[in-house]
Amino acid sequence: MKPALKLCMKASFRLTCSPARLFTLFALCAALWLPARAAAPEPFELHDGDRVLFIGDTFFEREVDYGHIETRLTAAFPDRNITFRNLAWAADAPMGRSRASFDWNKPEEEWLRRVKEQVALVKPTVAFLSYGMTAALEQSSAGVSPARQTAALEKFNADMKKLMDAIEEVSGSTPDRPKKVRFVLLRLPADISRFE
Repeated sequence: MKPALKLCMKASFRLTCSPARLFTLFALCAALWLPARAAAPEPFELHDGDRVLFIGDTFFEREVDYGHIETRLTAAFPDRNITFRNLAWAADAPMGRSRASFDWNKPEEEWLRRVKEQVALVKPTVAFLSYGMTAALEQSSAGVSPARQTAALEKFNADMKKLMDAIEEVSGSTPDRPKKVRFVLLRLPADISRFE
């Protein structure tokens, strides 16, 4: 056996046989694995009697024409009575900008009020939200400063929170019975370049 290989094998053997190093490696693996297991979400499931809301931009607006998501969810839970309603609007934003129609001169709170009126008719127990494509395209053009992109992202996140709070409010959530709605947020993959 070559001396270099023999030396490498001895060093490797010494590394793995040291009880202190083995314990350290075990502790590191446990520290990384246990929080991930503890934070694992429960599998998504629709319950009998759920009222499912699709709300968002063009992705869900096109669902009206094709129905793939509703069909898959119905097939996944065939023994359950589930109602689906689609309130998506092409190129919409969380505050309801596209559905504002000709009320562009009104404040965003008025746009959100209109969204709340529509959602109140559904009273969802599950809400699928798909927003962000319009906001991303607005900020993706060349020449948009990083500061402006950051500000737009912060506003988008704040608007999503307002929308989710509004959906909770009109769906019957109260201080003694909060969080009546289960939310499913759809997003683009982190590496969108592989789809180009």
